[in-house]
Amino acid sequence: MANKLYAMEQLTEEVAKDVAASPQEWMRFLNTASRLYKYTFPEQLLIYAQRPEATAVASMEIWNQKMYRWIKKGSKGIALIDNTSGSKTKLRYVFDVQDTYKVRNLGKDPQLWNLPVEGEQLVADYLQEQLSLEDIEGGLAESLHQAAKESMQEWLPDTLEELRLDVTGTFLEELDEQNQEVEFRELMTNSVWYVLLNRCGLDAQEYLDAEDFRHITDFNQLKVLGHLGSAVNEISRPVLMQIGRYVLNDLENDLKTVAKEKEVAYNEFNTLIRESNTDNTEDREEKKEETDYERDQLQPERRVSDSRYQPGRDERNHREVRNDEERVSEKPQGSQVQHSDTAEPSGQSPDGDRQSGKAESRQPDERTSGERSGTGQNGRRDGMDQTHEPDQGTGRGAGDSGDYLQLSLFPTEEEQLGEIRKAAAALEQPAAFLISDEVVNDILRTGSGQKNTLFHITARLIEGLDNEEMQSFLKDEYGTGGKGFTIDGQKISIWYDNDGIRIRRGDSARRNFDRMVTWEEAANRIRDMYEDGNYVDNLISNNAIEQEQEEMTNLLALHFRDTCRNWEKKQSYSDWQDVVSGAWTDQEEADAIVYRFEWLQKYMDENPGDYHRWEIQHNPEYFQRFQDLQRERSWVDQKFTVERPALSFITQDEIDAVLRRGGITAGGRNRIYEYFMEHHDMKDAAEFLKNEYGTGGSSPGIPGADASDASHDAKGLKLAKGKIGSPEVEVLLKWNKVAERVRQLIRTDDYLSPEEMEKYEERQEAQRLADLEEAQQMLGEQLEQDTLTAEDITDLRLVDSEYMSGTRTKIHDFDCKVKGEANRLQYTLEYHDDGEGFTIHGSLTVA
Repeated sequence: MANKLYAMEQLTEEVAKDVAASPQEWMRFLNTASRLYKYTFPEQLLIYAQRPEATAVASMEIWNQKMYRWIKKGSKGIALIDNTSGSKTKLRYVFDVQDTYKVRNLGKDPQLWNLPVEGEQLVADYLQEQLSLEDIEGGLAESLHQAAKESMQEWLPDTLEELRLDVTGTFLEELDEQNQEVEFRELMTNSVWYVLLNRCGLDAQEYLDAEDFRHITDFNQLKVLGHLGSAVNEISRPVLMQIGRYVLNDLENDLKTVAKEKEVAYNEFNTLIRESNTDNTEDREEKKEETDYERDQLQPERRVSDSRYQPGRDERNHREVRNDEERVSEKPQGSQVQHSDTAEPSGQSPDGDRQSGKAESRQPDERTSGERSGTGQNGRRDGMDQTHEPDQGTGRGAGDSGDYLQLSLFPTEEEQLGEIRKAAAALEQPAAFLISDEVVNDILRTGSGQKNTLFHITARLIEGLDNEEMQSFLKDEYGTGGKGFTIDGQKISIWYDNDGIRIRRGDSARRNFDRMVTWEEAANRIRDMYEDGNYVDNLISNNAIEQEQEEMTNLLALHFRDTCRNWEKKQSYSDWQDVVSGAWTDQEEADAIVYRFEWLQKYMDENPGDYHRWEIQHNPEYFQRFQDLQRERSWVDQKFTVERPALSFITQDEIDAVLRRGGITAGGRNRIYEYFMEHHDMKDAAEFLKNEYGTGGSSPGIPGADASDASHDAKGLKLAKGKIGSPEVEVLLKWNKVAERVRQLIRTDDYLSPEEMEKYEERQEAQRLADLEEAQQMLGEQLEQDTLTAEDITDLRLVDSEYMSGTRTKIHDFDCKVKGEANRLQYTLEYHDDGEGFTIHGSLTVA
């Protein structure tokens, strides 16, 4: 248990860093937090890490004894850290409603509030009345914004003071107190507003975008992010509880009242029309406008259950319910409910023909209304205060309900300390069902990013490679790269490397993923699809071997032409094409090619100096491939057409891979790294990158994608996939966006690899020593000119170094004694850095 508790504590730290890594990650977390607003911020982080798609969660005891629902066999609990049991900290577990079955005729559905579109203005009016907000235009969205701003003002002083005690060692430490306050205030207001908008079913991204959360990256540790997250949670919770109670208890009646008043106004208007037949057209239109105005401005009179917004009371009620739940003993399932042989899956009603309240439709039904008195939002009568609501996306675009981060597993007894992340790839993942087998198969049907990739893979299937050979081939065929798809309306990113194929909902999959497909699993799935006849189109299958032979013919023609050392017998490229082409159908020609390979290998072994390195490397590889194409073939007919998803966007992982390359000139990556380590402002950094990249481009332009290109000019960096001139997908990054992303990559140690960083530091140290040696040499020359001897200079010590990027000048200051008196030497070094660093000019000055 101690290991599990420690693992969860570490997971909380890790997921805090991840959600603060970018505005997009923070917004994804807020999507989950808006549904789970009754949980504390640390609990929200853990639920987000383990089950980001959770919609209604509660303990096993609550499900069994209050809701009469059974936990499915094999379900994985969501581990939360329980700090409410005195001085002892332990883990407790909750389960999502999707992990439960409902006992027939007894089981209950969680009562979740949904705000219908026609009720938005009534809720806005309710908030203005209850929270004493100003009477403003803009509807519910603006009322929620005003509530967020006013609540923030109350919380800011104390919370900011506590935050400043913890900024040491974080990115916030680099800011002065004024900027710390500006960032904290802006993030708190926007985050609360986002949560309120999202839970009320409004599209938060119509009002807020990533730019509004740009400062989140400065909250890069849990000790500072916790202050922000807890404040957002404590502010938004009572407001949403107020709204929830009103929606469940009063909104339906108020909507009926408004409808009746509108009907009365409409009838009165018709009466006026009939009584004024003799009036002229102008008078009739005037009266109609006045009546319409009065009808539209009618406000219903209502009496609400809570007379005033009291956050303290909501917090107290919430804590009482939580404590009640936490005191439930850890009993086996079934202590109070007799299990029916016909248990129902979650979401079904006992009758099979009735829908459960308002859970999905955004409309109330009669059965839900009849149950309200005993099952209000505070949940004190049915024990469900710990059950939380789903994101309301139905018909409203309330956010990407599936686009959440899956960081780790619910820990098992076998997990070892410090292996949380590694376990996610090795063990069954709780979020794996979010990326279904069907989606995995669709992705595999697209192949890698290489040209003619499906021909390559299908040819190996026809040749009958065993599973181990297929795994090795797929790893080489895919290499390192990524793709972006949209499947069933959900953005799906993939990233592949030596470990396998990482898949995740959203824009990125490299560092965090929902599912890992190992190369062994990929090989098995591809073979199964091929044998079932639904891996590739029949046209690809029929031409795969011919395509492979054609590509191999061209490679061998170049290889044999370039490795020939007998100039008298040297053949042209086209001659060798004819020779190799004949070998595919003529056994004698094939034997001659085999002899050529064997003779060439022997000569290379005896005379390696006569050949280039790549020629020696390619000979055995090409020989093996030539032999593979002579194997017996196993053909399986494929469907005439097999559908596969098309590329729909360039992933953030691919963009990052391009940015890590630096500019197009030698040493560009190191220059960029050094510049950003000097902490320039974003405007200067964008201008620097524009000049560093210049005008140019490359093709392929994206790692792992043969059919791609990258171009850059004064407008920005443009990436595209597909045919040049008519790409399938493309993205243009302005230089200010490039600068922001490069800054983030460097801050998170994701710009240079560990090996590159080590080499960079070695070069920096070598440069420092060279500078010092040059300074000493210049000192000797200066002393000789000033008729000073080396003995006149003692206690030489380097005290300061400054680098000016504009002139590429480094200035070193030394403290020393000249003829026994304290003095200072300044050594100025101008140099050009091509990635390694070398000196052009130096000068020494004695004070």
